[in-house]
Amino acid sequence: MKKAVLLLALFLLASDVFSASAKDLLIKGGKEYGRAKYGAALDTYKQAAKKDGSAAEPVYNMGAAYYKLKDYENSVKMYESSAKYEGWLKQNSYFNLGNAYFRSGKQEEAKAAYKQAILINPQDKEAIHNLQILLQNNKEDKNSENKKEEENKDPENKDSQGNSESKQDQMSQGDAKRLMQMAKEQEQKDRNRNQQKYGAAGGGVIKDW
Repeated sequence: MKKAVLLLALFLLASDVFSASAKDLLIKGGKEYGRAKYGAALDTYKQAAKKDGSAAEPVYNMGAAYYKLKDYENSVKMYESSAKYEGWLKQNSYFNLGNAYFRSGKQEEAKAAYKQAILINPQDKEAIHNLQILLQNNKEDKNSENKKEEENKDPENKDSQGNSESKQDQMSQGDAKRLMQMAKEQEQKDRNRNQQKYGAAGGGVIKDW
């Protein structure tokens, strides 16, 4: 999976309601995380969560630490919790939740999490990329299963089964196309806004999809 699990901002610009002591602990945990001391970072993030139980950042970072420790079950729990908060962390939480589910071998849950991330931010190309990989893997697995089933069927049944494809798989592929289209439409809107804003001054080039 392409996207970094933890954003390296250390949340220095956390909201004013976030206590100073909890901020200090987040900074400390971020440094420990950066030195690959994930167990120590996890303990520090837990302390930060106790200092300010209303903040999402410690919970989100705990999810990242658990992920690095390959404790994907607890990573899922933390990201599910941080995804309940509104704001920019919500989208990142869903993306990372997808990663944690994927590592847990729960591909259906991973797809659902990536879809939520894309619905919040249709331009998240990493989430779209990861979702497409899962959908493609699912399609290949189904094709392989269908081929094995056909080999075991009587000859007269092969023609009627050969071209069949489950409705669920068709819907999944359709979902991917719709999500891609949403991303393209959103990018086109942004392009139009930028052209209106910067067109007279000869604004910068906007990359195509």
